[in-house]
Amino acid sequence: MGGRIVQHAFGMIFRNLSESLKIMLGPSLIAVAIFYLLVGTSNVSVAQFFGAMQMQGGMDPSVASAAPVILMGLILYFVIFCWIAVAWHRFVLLEEYPGVLPALPLATVAYYAWRSFGLAVLLTVGSIPVLMILGLALGPMMMGGAASGVVELIFGLIVTTVFTYFWFRIAIVLPATSVGEPLSLREGWGATARMSGAILNTAFIMSLINLVLTLVVSIVGSVSGLLGQAVYLGGTLLILLAGVSVLTTLYGHLIEGRDLP
Repeated sequence: MGGRIVQHAFGMIFRNLSESLKIMLGPSLIAVAIFYLLVGTSNVSVAQFFGAMQMQGGMDPSVASAAPVILMGLILYFVIFCWIAVAWHRFVLLEEYPGVLPALPLATVAYYAWRSFGLAVLLTVGSIPVLMILGLALGPMMMGGAASGVVELIFGLIVTTVFTYFWFRIAIVLPATSVGEPLSLREGWGATARMSGAILNTAFIMSLINLVLTLVVSIVGSVSGLLGQAVYLGGTLLILLAGVSVLTTLYGHLIEGRDLP
């Protein structure tokens, strides 16, 4: 079932490629333009900015001094992505086709962003005990040795899978927010209970895809930093939209009673 959900999520993107590009490209280009304006006002290079966003390397003084710019960039990406997510939900669930730019219902996007932020904080705080337990269990195996790298990959995959599983369980309220049909956290959690196994499988597959993307970006980035950044942005946007598509699929099936293909 998890494989069917992931396949359907990616399938919706590529079967509706024209609409997918309209929904993604316009807002993304706006974000890139504003981003370069922000970077131009600081002493941080594009490579340093992306390194800071990906938590790579130490925080050198120039990057640390530009922390407000980096924070503004992160907020910008978050809001733009919420715009994309709302447009995608509304396209799939309400058949609201995008123009050159998708519609921008400011109140809906703002509320979607607020709920997303609240869910992310809740999930982050709730995941602390899980991270502590996994850290105690796998920590000694990551202290060195030939197998430490493999253990780190497994640790990352487990953490991402757990985080993604709970995200899919609670974030089903977001598609409801985008179409003006409020759904409480308790209602969303209860609605996803009967498919918890399939959702866990879906979370694992999505986490595995994300891991593969990370490895590809690392390999490409070692050859060309600029190309690595392009692959990172494109791949991240695709996976994020696929995650939104999964939520849309779950909402359509569990809340609206639509059949899975």
